Amino acid sequence: MNNRYLALLLFLGMFFPSFLSLDLHAKSVEVIVKAIECDDVSEMHIFSFDGLGFVKEQSATKNKEGDFVFKVKTNQRLFRYVGIEVGKFKSVVLGDDEQVVMKGTCKSFNRATVSEGLNYNYNELMNKIRSFSSKEKSIGTRFAKSLKDESKKKELILEFAALDQRKKDLIEEAKSKSEWLGEVAGLYTYYSYQNSKTDLPNELMYYVNNYFAQTDLKSKAFEGMPLLFDVFNKYSSTLCKVRGLKADKLEEFLNLNLNKLPLKSDSRKMALGGIVSALKGVNNPLFVPFAKRYIDQFCKDSEGCMNLKKQIKNAESFVLGAEAPDFTLMNMEGEPVSLSDFKGKVVLIDFWASWCGPCRRENPHVAKLYSKYKADGFEILGVSLDKTKDRWIDAVAKDKLTWPQVSDLKGWQNEVAQMYSVKSIPDTVLLDKEGKILARKLRGPELDQKLASIFGH
Repeated sequence: MNNRYLALLLFLGMFFPSFLSLDLHAKSVEVIVKAIECDDVSEMHIFSFDGLGFVKEQSATKNKEGDFVFKVKTNQRLFRYVGIEVGKFKSVVLGDDEQVVMKGTCKSFNRATVSEGLNYNYNELMNKIRSFSSKEKSIGTRFAKSLKDESKKKELILEFAALDQRKKDLIEEAKSKSEWLGEVAGLYTYYSYQNSKTDLPNELMYYVNNYFAQTDLKSKAFEGMPLLFDVFNKYSSTLCKVRGLKADKLEEFLNLNLNKLPLKSDSRKMALGGIVSALKGVNNPLFVPFAKRYIDQFCKDSEGCMNLKKQIKNAESFVLGAEAPDFTLMNMEGEPVSLSDFKGKVVLIDFWASWCGPCRRENPHVAKLYSKYKADGFEILGVSLDKTKDRWIDAVAKDKLTWPQVSDLKGWQNEVAQMYSVKSIPDTVLLDKEGKILARKLRGPELDQKLASIFGH
């Protein structure tokens, strides 16, 4: 799965989840798309999600009424995406209703509406879930700012309690409409730690043990449901943001809930795909072992699997102890400079740009370290993600950067930044004298400590 798909899937999250795959009587479902302002669009498509990316299943051209009409045969409930192309589609549930009528403009087809039936109830449920999520974030932000105000904390805990009760009521409301809709509501429900009565030692342990507490992941109702990709992606992404969480603990927490799903099941495939996507999105080193597990258990000769194998090969180049890939870029004088030119020195590859505020604020500190350790064999190679040469040169002069600088002036399309999977700047890669990776993303005190341990002062 390429990076465009990964970014798209991280964005889709809650907005395009899937549904239970339940056995239904075999039937033909008619999907009618009443497209507005679509004169320049001649074709629409139905896509499915296979755990790694989107696959085109059907295409339809306009009929004489100007509509796009699809016929889908199924004996189970399906979750599909209807639209112009990947990213410009609307999710629909197929299998319960004999006909699904969608209305929307081609400029923003992801906002298309379905006025009745299963999809109407689903959209109504998800709107409420999104509203609760926004409310919870607001209360949490205020709670974090009020830790020293006991009176305010008590008020906010009562707000958490009220929101938790609304979540419970929503599950019951969803169940009253259909059992599977109640399952969806439960899968998205997480009750607040602040309002909980638990013996667990901290909020992290509560999160790990309660994130899926309102549903049974072993239920056959989840078999093959892409919704599991979404919730495991969100769960994993949150854990990846926990400061100081070591790799072995993160792996333990990810496996704790993943292992609740049957081995080699489609449910586990979707959940593992969500974990892999989250780890890849933040360049976490655990991406490699989890992606390999996905390939071993679920991959066939699909395009998505081939892309995943390439990503693993790329990522393996950046694990600690691996040799950093060589590259050559032009310096400010238009002369080629290669990473291999600095073999025999401890090298810090520093990804930055003139327009990056945090990078510019970090530069004086990096300059002090360069001055302190240069005589010991320390070198820095600055890789700029600028597009304008004058601004790049001006920033180097103003910040008094005396170490080698290179760039291809392609901004975020910088070839070396892509090679090293740089997602944000400042970013750094520290290499030993043999060109092997010692550490990544070191800044501030962490970089100080690492260099002091290497050079002994």
